[in-house]
Amino acid sequence: MSVVTRCLPILLLVLLLVLCGCSLEHPHPSKSLYVLPSSELEHVPSAQPVVLEIGRAHVAPPFDSRMFQYRVGEARYEPTYYDQWAGDPGLLLADSVSRSISSTGAFVVLNDASGADVPFLHFDVTDLYADVREPGAPGVVVAIRATLLDAHGSVLMVREFRRELPSASEQPADIIAAWAAGVSDAARALIPELQAALGGG
Repeated sequence: MSVVTRCLPILLLVLLLVLCGCSLEHPHPSKSLYVLPSSELEHVPSAQPVVLEIGRAHVAPPFDSRMFQYRVGEARYEPTYYDQWAGDPGLLLADSVSRSISSTGAFVVLNDASGADVPFLHFDVTDLYADVREPGAPGVVVAIRATLLDAHGSVLMVREFRRELPSASEQPADIIAAWAAGVSDAARALIPELQAALGGG
């Protein structure tokens, strides 16, 4: 048996220990999980709150991923592995809009598992990304189509809302804050549309 053959196990063990040491010195960063906060909207005078059901939003790919999407080119997006939604982005967005709408006092919002015979509001999210194409000038884009159905499934209203807002930085907390502002602004604009379609107010 040659010297190299006899020393090979020892060399492999040393190499393994060195690699382990490097791994301990430079640990991989852990994932950070985020939710989409809601905003308290202005109180809306209403003789009788309207009961409304809101379902999980349908989010178009690639924005339906739990990883944040950053637009880096004309038609190119890059996901962030370490910054992610804490859950299904469609559920998080629907929950944020539900809480904002409920805060007005004009609506009692149920989730789509209630089985109640009431009007149903559905959202399609076609854009949900951070735009970092311009160095030093990050922004976010949120595009939502709201469809309101009556208790029998007939369409009462379809409205589209698109918000393009600046972000203080490319940091996840600032991106989330800008997204939340866009969603809350869309919810605020939706209130009078819902009241007109449902005869509330």
